[in-house]
Amino acid sequence: MITVIYAFIVGLIGVIIYWDIVTYGRNNKYGKEKAIWSPRGIPPFGLALEFAVASQEETFKKIIWYAQTWNYRLRAYAAWHRFVLVALPEDIEVIMTDQRFLEKSHDYNVLHKWLQDGLLTVSKKPKWQTRRKILTPAFHFSILEDFVQVMNQQATILTKILQKHVNDDGFDIVPYISLYTMDVICETSMGTKVNAQTDVNSSYVKAVVEVSSILFWRMHHFLARDDWYWRWTPQKKRHDQLVQLIHDHTEKIIETRREEKLKMRKKSIESEDIGIKKRTALLDILLDSTVNGQKLSNMDILEETDNFMFAGHDTTTSAINFLLYNLAKHQDVQQKLYEEIVDVLGTDKDASYTVNDLSNFKYFEMVLKESLRLYTPVPIIGRYLREDVEINGVVYPKDHNILLGLYMMHRNPNVFPEPEKFIPERFSEQRSHEKKNAFSYVPFSGGYRNCIGQRFAQLEIKLVTARILQNFHLELADPNFEPILTAELILKPVNGIVVKLKPRN
Repeated sequence: MITVIYAFIVGLIGVIIYWDIVTYGRNNKYGKEKAIWSPRGIPPFGLALEFAVASQEETFKKIIWYAQTWNYRLRAYAAWHRFVLVALPEDIEVIMTDQRFLEKSHDYNVLHKWLQDGLLTVSKKPKWQTRRKILTPAFHFSILEDFVQVMNQQATILTKILQKHVNDDGFDIVPYISLYTMDVICETSMGTKVNAQTDVNSSYVKAVVEVSSILFWRMHHFLARDDWYWRWTPQKKRHDQLVQLIHDHTEKIIETRREEKLKMRKKSIESEDIGIKKRTALLDILLDSTVNGQKLSNMDILEETDNFMFAGHDTTTSAINFLLYNLAKHQDVQQKLYEEIVDVLGTDKDASYTVNDLSNFKYFEMVLKESLRLYTPVPIIGRYLREDVEINGVVYPKDHNILLGLYMMHRNPNVFPEPEKFIPERFSEQRSHEKKNAFSYVPFSGGYRNCIGQRFAQLEIKLVTARILQNFHLELADPNFEPILTAELILKPVNGIVVKLKPRN
């Protein structure tokens, strides 16, 4: 019996040593000077035990700490998950512009049942290129004008709803912004209203919110990230039910719109009952598109519609929430921005703005860029590497998830001096001569897989913020309030954004 125990212990030690050598010795053939080094943690678990017991906000803090401690480039593993975290502009530039890094990291696999192989999640190069080409016209100037009119209407609804909180001691504005962006993204992507801001019983809206919550839980849960554990959790059953509800909703809209197009062809259609509008939606572009002479299937269209909805909802919500927080915290910036808004757009609180109107800001542009720097909506972007690649003298090893730490890079003091301070002027024309790597600031990613909807997002952020500031003066309910951050795929404030509103005269 003792012999068996000894054999087991020796075998276990052997496995641990082998795992450690395999994981950390992958760069040795290139020499130690080219290896990416990092904390070992506890073999064979690596950093897994440390992160397994941490909360979502603690996990994000740990990731930031490791990035800073290891000079913004480190390689580590958490059990069977191998990754390299990098937050250096020179390396990120290569990764974003080298086609060997086009494949998405395995972290995105948790989204597959819902989003399948849409533009955000697809890894295969030919399919990604085809879909990118199809979707590019959706962000043409003329289409954006239609989208902006949707934003105008929904922003008017939002400000009317917010009126009930005028002179309150404080309220969390995050849920209201989330419902506003949900209304915008659904109408612009599918051409149908979901009335998220006014209909508290919308089953589609509830399903999207709940399935997102489950997916973010899964991303954080050390074991549930893998299918073999996930399939036994009660969350999976609920997740599948919600995804089916979402798909059924989208498919119904697709089929209805396809039938209407077949019936009416060249005629303009407008039916309030089924939510079809004369203005173009992303869905219309997809229905009119062909690949090798063939129309896209309902499944192809569903993939891209759901991808656009997912990518354009939480990301824009995050950007708007943190911008409002920064404006409430920095009263001098808010006042200067309000004066520019009045100068550019006038004092009519209900006026409809155009793309050109929203393109005439200078100070607003600086404020938005600085807010996106401090609170990058997608703080970490993931890629997967299938071959060893040398970048700037170090070797990125194959079979690793490559995590691009945009949040860490944007707060790196070697890239942005006084990185924790909110200084919009660092993006002024007067400082444009300062030499910086073009990839040192990429809140919408960059290179081949840059965000196709970044112009859409910027217009939406500017429009709704301008409308809010025209109607209200913002203050923090607690002058010392600081958001507690968590990062799944999207940066979010765990404790909300609690503000006070005062009416503008």
